[in-house]
Amino acid sequence: NANFYRATLRNVDLHASQIQGANLEKANLQGACLDGLDLSNVNLKGSNLTGATLIGANLSEANLSDAIMDGCSMQEAILDRATLEGASLVNANLKSASLHETNLKLARLEGSQFTGGARLDGASFQRAPLCGAVLKMAHLVAVNFQGANLEDVDLSGALLHYAKFDDEVEIVKTEVINRETLKTEKKEERQQKKIV
Repeated sequence: NANFYRATLRNVDLHASQIQGANLEKANLQGACLDGLDLSNVNLKGSNLTGATLIGANLSEANLSDAIMDGCSMQEAILDRATLEGASLVNANLKSASLHETNLKLARLEGSQFTGGARLDGASFQRAPLCGAVLKMAHLVAVNFQGANLEDVDLSGALLHYAKFDDEVEIVKTEVINRETLKTEKKEERQQKKIV
């Protein structure tokens, strides 16, 4: 396994590389292109991935504890059972990403996007600041939000079955109206106006 401990790999394009199981602990990967890479079981603890692209990358069971991933593009990335405890993912894009049973305890997720049906079933957001994060239409079955800061978080249309929240948190249910229903209602309103 390759050892890139504390290596400086800023703005490097590694998208066709073989680095599965590598040690990238505390590496500087700012702005790096890691799109589509198999990074499963890779040690990225404390690494700096600010502005990096990991679109479609496989980070299953990777160690990303205390990593700085602010502004990362991680659409369709796989982070199943990865450890991101204490990581910073401020304004990261995780559209359509998979984070099954991922550890996001104490992770900074302010303004992050988990849209496009992102799957986070069984993930833990314990004590994580999620202010302004968008989890619209996300799969959040059995997710643990205990102690998390959910101020201004968009949970509209999210699946929250068996999710755990603090006792004082109240989730207001929002109804999703599909376009066909909306069009039908408007048509009925117009017909009623004609009759009157």
